[in-house]
Amino acid sequence: MKKVINLFLITTALVIFSCNKEKEQNAIFTYRAVDGCSWLIQLPNGNLLEPVNLSDFNVTPYEGKKISIRYKVSDGASICMMGELVKLTSLKEK
Repeated sequence: MKKVINLFLITTALVIFSCNKEKEQNAIFTYRAVDGCSWLIQLPNGNLLEPVNLSDFNVTPYEGKKISIRYKVSDGASICMMGELVKLTSLKEK
């Protein structure tokens, strides 16, 4: 019985910690000259992300610039409304 409980606890811990990991994704910068918008991030599947903390990173965006990102979905609303609001946790230039 003790082995079953230990196995259950280990499995539960693995599931919890694996769900919290952010996946690194390739993406590109794209610019939208629409009211309230500026630099967005486009994922390979075409989805757009609107970073709320782009200024936290020492990067100069330009159209089509290849990057690698990690992010968490952010609560809130935006005037831009062109993509999902996200907080970047990592941004690397390629």
